[in-house]
Amino acid sequence: MNTNNEYRRGEEIVENTVTKLIGVKTIVMALIVNVLFGVAIIYLASDTGLVVYFWGSLFRQTGAVLFQIWMNFGHLLTYQSMNDSTAHYIGYLISQPDGYSLAAVGFAHSNVIEKLFFPAKLSYRSTCRKMLRYHVMIWIFHSILILLTVFSSATITTDILRIDSNRMACNIYGLDSVLSDRGFPTLEVVMGAGEYIFGTALGIQRSEVSVPITRHVFPPQLTDDAYDDQNIVGSGFITDISTTCKCSTSNNPADLILAGARADIVPGLQSMYATLGGVAGLANHLAVNSTAITATTILSGFNKCGGRNRTSPALSICKTVMSNHKRGTIVAAYMTDGTPASIAIREAIIRTEGETVSINWPYQALVNLLGSEYAAIELPQVYPGSVNPLIWWTTKDMQSVNTGLLEPGLETTFSLLLRTAIQRSYSTKASYCAQNIIDPNSAVLKMSTQGIWIGAIFSIGQIIVLFVCIFGSSHWFRSSNPILPCIRLASDGTFFTLMLSGSFTSDLLASLPPSTPNSEVWRILDVKVRLGASILAKDDPDMGFIILDKPKLITNFEREKKYV
Repeated sequence: MNTNNEYRRGEEIVENTVTKLIGVKTIVMALIVNVLFGVAIIYLASDTGLVVYFWGSLFRQTGAVLFQIWMNFGHLLTYQSMNDSTAHYIGYLISQPDGYSLAAVGFAHSNVIEKLFFPAKLSYRSTCRKMLRYHVMIWIFHSILILLTVFSSATITTDILRIDSNRMACNIYGLDSVLSDRGFPTLEVVMGAGEYIFGTALGIQRSEVSVPITRHVFPPQLTDDAYDDQNIVGSGFITDISTTCKCSTSNNPADLILAGARADIVPGLQSMYATLGGVAGLANHLAVNSTAITATTILSGFNKCGGRNRTSPALSICKTVMSNHKRGTIVAAYMTDGTPASIAIREAIIRTEGETVSINWPYQALVNLLGSEYAAIELPQVYPGSVNPLIWWTTKDMQSVNTGLLEPGLETTFSLLLRTAIQRSYSTKASYCAQNIIDPNSAVLKMSTQGIWIGAIFSIGQIIVLFVCIFGSSHWFRSSNPILPCIRLASDGTFFTLMLSGSFTSDLLASLPPSTPNSEVWRILDVKVRLGASILAKDDPDMGFIILDKPKLITNFEREKKYV
C-alpha cells in the first residue's frame, strides 16, 4: 500500500514530557521574571530599599530605565505566553473527537488588536464566540497592564550604599554609678552653639519633618579629622520628646492650674516668671517619675496669648515630656569645608535601638545644666531684632515666635538642652567608631508609595494571567494522545495554510471574490473541524495521513507511527 517514497517522507510524532516542557518554557520564564519583579517590589517597599551589590554606578544613573525595561520584558514574555497557551488550548480542542470551530484557529493567528475585535466578526450562533469573548477579556486586561509600567518605574529613586569599614577616633558617652557635673558646657554656650546646629543633628525633630513625636538622638562625638560627608557609627542615646501648650486666662494661680500647671509648682513658676521681669525667657520647672521627665514652662516676653491687662496677662504654659531614654547605635554624619575648625555634625540617624535606661540620668543632667529644678532662663538677643538661637525653631523668620511652631519648636529646644546636659554630666571615654563609607560598587533603589502600589498591581496581574496560561496549557499535558500537529495548526501560519488548502473548507472559500472582508471569511470558516489521522489509513500499522476534515472522518494520532 505504501511506497518507499512515502515512508521516506513520513515522520513520527515525537511528543513526550520533555517536548511539552520545552513547549511551555516561555510561560515558565515569564512566571520567574514576574515573580522576581514582585519580590523586588517587596524590597523596594521596605525601609532599607532594594540593595544592588554590583554595577552601582549604572543602577544609580539608570535605575528607573532598567526597571522600565524589566517590566516591559516581563510583559512581553507574558504576551508570548498567552499566544502559546492559546495555541495549546485551541489545539487541544481541535484534536477532540467532536472537533472545534476553525474560527478559533483564526483567532490564535490574529495579532493582539485583531483579537480584541475577532468575536464581533462571528455569528451569534457561533459555537466558539463565547469562549473567545473570555479570551478577549484576558487580552484587554493584559494590555491595560502595560500602561502601569511607566507610572511605576518613574517613581524609582536611587541612593548610595554605605558600609562600615576602618575606624576613627571618637568620644563615647556612657553612664557611671554617679553623674559628675563637669561644669561645662553652660547655658550660655548652648545658646551660642544653637546657631551652628542643624535640627537634623539633634535626631528626628518634629520642627524639621512631619512626624508625630520628636526623637532626640545623641550620637558619638568625632575627635579625628574628617572630610565632608564623613559618617561614623557608635554608641549613643535616644529620647522621645513631646510638647503641648495652652494659654491661661491670666497669671493667677487658679488660671495657671486650669492651663495645666501642677498646683504644687505654681508658686515656684510664678517666682521664676517674676525673676525674668518681662524680658524674653523661659520660666521652667523639672519633675521626674519612674518613666518620664516633665518640664513645665511659662514663656516670658512673647505675649502669644493676649490677656486682660498688662498686670495680669494670659500666659503660654507648655508641658514637655521626655521619656523612653535608651541606648542605641547611632550613625553620625559630619560636614566640613576642609578645615578642622569647620567640622560639624549634619545628621544623627538611628541604626538600632537598645536597652532602656533610668530616666533619672537625663533628669539629673538637666538639673546640673539649669542649676535647679526651678530655673529662669533668659533668652537675650544675639543679633539685633532676632530671637535667641535656643528658640529659633519656634519661628519662621528668627524674629518672632510663631504660635503654630511653638510646640515642635520647644521640642527642639529641649533636644538642644538635653544634648548639652549629656555632654556636661555623662561619663566620656576615648574610643574608636566604625567609619561608615560609600560603597562605589553598590546602589540602593527605592520607590514611592504610589509606585509600590502600581508595581504590585502590575506584578499580581501578570501572575494571574500566567496562571490562566498554565491552565490553558495543562490540557496538553492531560491529553493521552499526541496533539503536537494540532498545536502547530494554531501557531504556525504556513502549516495552517497548508492544511486549509487540502481540506473541504477550501471549496467554501473558492467561490468568494477577492474583495470579501475578513469578517465574512471567518463566518464561512466558522465550522467544526478536526485535525488528526485520516480513517482511510487507520488499518495501516506504519503510515498515516494528517488531514483537516470533518470530525467523523478523523481519528486520533498514534505514537510510533509515521505521518505525512
